[in-house]
Amino acid sequence: MVEHLSKTGLVLLADWVVGPAGTVLSKAGVGSIGGVIERIFTSHGEGVRWAREVGAGDPMHLNGVLAPGWVNAHCHLELTGLAGRISCEGGFPQWIGRLMKAKSEFALEDYRQGVITGAQALLAGGTTSVGDIDSQGVMGRVESPLRMRVYRESLDAFHPQRTPGALEWVRKPMECSGLRGEGLAPHASFTVSPALMRGMARLARGRAAPVTVHWSETQAEVDWLLRGEGRLADVLGPSPRCSGLHILEEAGLLNGELSLAHGNWPAPGEEESIAQADATLVHCPGSHQFFGREPFPLRRYLDAGVRVALGTDSQASNQELDMGREVALLRKNFPWVDPRMAFCMGTEHGARAIGWGTSVGRIQEGFHCDLMHVDASVQTAADAMELLTGENPPVAQVWVDGRSVLTQERA
Repeated sequence: MVEHLSKTGLVLLADWVVGPAGTVLSKAGVGSIGGVIERIFTSHGEGVRWAREVGAGDPMHLNGVLAPGWVNAHCHLELTGLAGRISCEGGFPQWIGRLMKAKSEFALEDYRQGVITGAQALLAGGTTSVGDIDSQGVMGRVESPLRMRVYRESLDAFHPQRTPGALEWVRKPMECSGLRGEGLAPHASFTVSPALMRGMARLARGRAAPVTVHWSETQAEVDWLLRGEGRLADVLGPSPRCSGLHILEEAGLLNGELSLAHGNWPAPGEEESIAQADATLVHCPGSHQFFGREPFPLRRYLDAGVRVALGTDSQASNQELDMGREVALLRKNFPWVDPRMAFCMGTEHGARAIGWGTSVGRIQEGFHCDLMHVDASVQTAADAMELLTGENPPVAQVWVDGRSVLTQERA
């Protein structure tokens, strides 16, 4: 159970309310006190009576669908200022080169403004929680009503002389309270040496902090890790000649507190290893489309029992920071996915990925009151789920911790 931050009551009654596992209730509602969901109402009358009992004020009656806010499991808000500026022409290595050049021209204020702008874009699309990569240390100077798991990123590019400094960068714990939580992000299996990976794993265990890693994003990284071949060989030097997943396992990171971003090139059997470890795989449909990559092996992961979440990645490799679009792209690319499963990937699974699986991502008693409202007329529960996952409808209002943080007029 989460703690109350205040005693302010809120009662929301809607035509349709999306509960755990994508279940949809008709003429239902939510009651919260101090930003924590206290009651789920199965009728509007029940909500009206409860509001009187607890002195929560007049209930708010909403047309359309009330649902948990989206949870973006992988994002780089600090790069929002690079929207539309980085071409992927020539492939991923060329994109990386352009990205590094653009970042070299950025000041810390550019990164900070990117976080602010990006957070507002996510809220506008109904996202209430995000797992965000912080490589510059700017999050301490950013205020936002968005709930953020701040993953502090470090790497040493397999250069031993850089390892102590890379570890020192994340050694001091981040001061977090309220809507912030700390996580650690060893950048990737091919940019973080085993020594740095082990060091960050020790820090994560000591702080009970979740960890995220870019994993198996490109064939080039797999070629270098396994055989020391390919386009990365000249850049990175000697290869460890083992898989990225093996490096993570040896460091003690392959567990339920780990999220793996991308996972486009899993070797046979790796999906089973991820499932057995209870780690989460984060797919970014918009970024996948941006790079024109081969079809994502979603069925392999699901058949193996892997928990799959969704993320936007950054606007340096995506058109928008909009989780509704990511879910709709997933449905378009994989029409066989049940809408309820797609919804869970964008909410509950994302919450689990960023270490908040017992407090956000669901309309459930004891969870934070993080909600979105879609003002649209639908006739059935199936229509409501199809609307949310297949059509990326405009979001009318967003609440985080029971506070209204965004209201948008219907077009």
